[in-house]
Amino acid sequence: QLAAARAFRSPTTGRLTPLSRASFHRILSALDADALDATIRRFTAACQPASGARRLTPEPQAEDCLSLKNPSNRRQRTPHTIHKTRPRSIRPAHPVARHDKLAATGDFKFALDPKYLTLALTPNIQISLSMAAKKKKHRPSVALGLWIIKRLEQFLIRYSLVGDTPFLPPSAFPWVDVLESNWQVMRVELERVLENPERIPNFQDISRDQANITRDDKWKSYFLYGYGYKMAGNCDACPESTRIIESIPGMYTAFFSVLAPGKHIPRHRGPYRGLLRCHLALIVPEPKQDCWIEVGDETSTWEEGRCIVFDDTYKHRVENNTSGRRVVLFLDVLRPLRFPGSLVNRAVLWLIRLSPFIQDARRNQVAWEKRLGTDN
Repeated sequence: QLAAARAFRSPTTGRLTPLSRASFHRILSALDADALDATIRRFTAACQPASGARRLTPEPQAEDCLSLKNPSNRRQRTPHTIHKTRPRSIRPAHPVARHDKLAATGDFKFALDPKYLTLALTPNIQISLSMAAKKKKHRPSVALGLWIIKRLEQFLIRYSLVGDTPFLPPSAFPWVDVLESNWQVMRVELERVLENPERIPNFQDISRDQANITRDDKWKSYFLYGYGYKMAGNCDACPESTRIIESIPGMYTAFFSVLAPGKHIPRHRGPYRGLLRCHLALIVPEPKQDCWIEVGDETSTWEEGRCIVFDDTYKHRVENNTSGRRVVLFLDVLRPLRFPGSLVNRAVLWLIRLSPFIQDARRNQVAWEKRLGTDN
């Protein structure tokens, strides 16, 4: 589907070399299937063959070609669509197998190097899949914890006192009024923090596991609280913001989340359903419709001084396609649950606080503050 002939064109020599079937399927298995499937759907509709376009690969033979979907189980060879029976090693339900026609009527190529996997469907469209091609695996202790948590979530959601939807009505949470009535106070302290952006760490510098979704310096985090641990230096610099967030019952995490112009955060899932996420918008760039968040299959924009509340265990993504910064107060708050769900939830969160996932982030924050003190 991605390359009809499974061909690799070297970005340095320009020579065309066939990929083995095993190599091709290793590439497929490394990709983020959900993101890739959405990309293929968009470009299948958008890409049209350019006039006089030529293929970068020779017309393949039917026995050398692979389409991941062929309900009729027949061998065919046409200029634009190539089918063959799916090999036994590929599961029928693979998300990439939903399209039986190639969006490769114009130019296309694979370009591989140790860091990047790039698929160009036409000369004007290139999709960078560097993170998907080199997906980081969780440490065994973290992976085990995530496996246990996913099973506990199925139990907890039965006791939830709020809806099981991507976005939740802010009016269902009394503490939202406290945040919205004091947003300008927090904005003043935020602006002081932003005067020295080099003193704000990248999110992945504190929480190393975030390197799965961000690796540049366009998403910064100024932590006040992290899973119940207070960042004393940052809280001292923002006393009013600290006072306000400490008045929220069940607040576990709070930080200023700074998204630079042009930053895209790919689809990802939050770690635990026992918490709900709230964004209080403090700085929203114009035009507002070009800066948005998608949770599940629903999309929302931010409005300064207003909160949005959502369940971050639905897959979600964020894009800032403006020329300005977007800053929100990022909060994780206890999900309202009936007994005994509430008791189990607090026990699980206590264990999460002791996990390497949280303790490493805590040490990284302390180390960052010490480096800043040394620089001064």
